[in-house]
Amino acid sequence: MKATITIIAVLLSSHVFADDIKTIQKNIRTIARHHRIKQSHLLAIAEKESGFDARARGDKKDGRYRSYGMFQINLSVHKTVSKQRAYDYKYAAHWACRYLIKRGYRKNQRRGIRRYNGGGRPGSRGRTMSEKYVKDVFERAKKFERMGI
Repeated sequence: MKATITIIAVLLSSHVFADDIKTIQKNIRTIARHHRIKQSHLLAIAEKESGFDARARGDKKDGRYRSYGMFQINLSVHKTVSKQRAYDYKYAAHWACRYLIKRGYRKNQRRGIRRYNGGGRPGSRGRTMSEKYVKDVFERAKKFERMGI
C-alpha cells in the first residue's frame, strides 16, 4: 500500500521533472525575458546551481538538506517557499528572477548575482567565494551567448 501511494505521488509530481533540457532552457529563457533578466545569466545560474536538475538537493547541514531544486533555494532562509515549489523549476525560475531584482540586479548585475549566492561583506571569506561564484556564472553565461542564447 505504501509503495503504491509513493508511486502515485511521484507520477502526480513528475510533470515538474518530465521536461527535456531544451524545453527547460526555453522555459527559463521565456521567464528571464518576462522579468527583464539577461537570459544567459539565468541559464548560467541554473546550470551552476544544479546542472539543470530540478530535483537537486544541496547545502547539507546536520544531516539535512537545506537547498532544493534547479535554483537551489535555501528553505531554511526562504521560509515562504515550500520544497514542492523549489522543485518546480518554472516557479523557482520566477522566484530566482524576483530575488535577483530585489538584490539589485538591474542596477548592478554582478552585485545582484553575488547576492543571489549569499553575498558576503567586502574582505570576508564569503565575499571571496561569492566573487568566484559570479565569475563562474559570467563564464557560463558567455558560453550560452556563444550558442546564440
